[in-house]
Amino acid sequence: ALAILGVMLSIVLTAGLLVFAGKEIHYLANIGWALALVFGAAVAATDPIAVGALFTELGAPRRLTLLIEGESLLNDGTSIVFFSLILSLVMGATASPGGLLVDFGRVVGGGLMVGIIVGLLAAVVLRQIDDAMVELMLLIVTAYGSFLVAEQMGVSGVISTVTAGLICGNYGARTAMSPSTRLAVLTFWDYLGFALNSLV
Repeated sequence: ALAILGVMLSIVLTAGLLVFAGKEIHYLANIGWALALVFGAAVAATDPIAVGALFTELGAPRRLTLLIEGESLLNDGTSIVFFSLILSLVMGATASPGGLLVDFGRVVGGGLMVGIIVGLLAAVVLRQIDDAMVELMLLIVTAYGSFLVAEQMGVSGVISTVTAGLICGNYGARTAMSPSTRLAVLTFWDYLGFALNSLV
């Protein structure tokens, strides 16, 4: 609900505020609904960095932090899909509301399917390996590979990567990784997440 309906609501509210501001501020006067919707879709993805830092400072339960971060990842994927669809309409593509819904379902559903397949294949391969460095490299290849495969197929690479990560991080970690490997993998991803969030 938050990753689809919430993102849609955020896009429409942002666009509405921008169109309203255009009536009040002269240098925004040329912004119509089309450009406002493109802008709304571009900024609709939420960033959990500040919320995560606040949760850590307040000692919030780890599960709540994970839910916020996971929801943010899904928001990123759906907002990118909305952005692509709205931009194609602004650029002159013609589509009915039903056609847009079908396109959205195809892009998101295709990304989910690619992510599930790649994630399950990676989990099967992880069972055959008992070396933390090799498993870590396989997970990196899985994350990037699922994105590339999905993009080549014309579906959402972000949704695919998130799905593959959820499968590897839950099912794969539980069934195929030793405790020491899980610790090494979690430490690496925590460090990588911290480094990238710091850059952002």
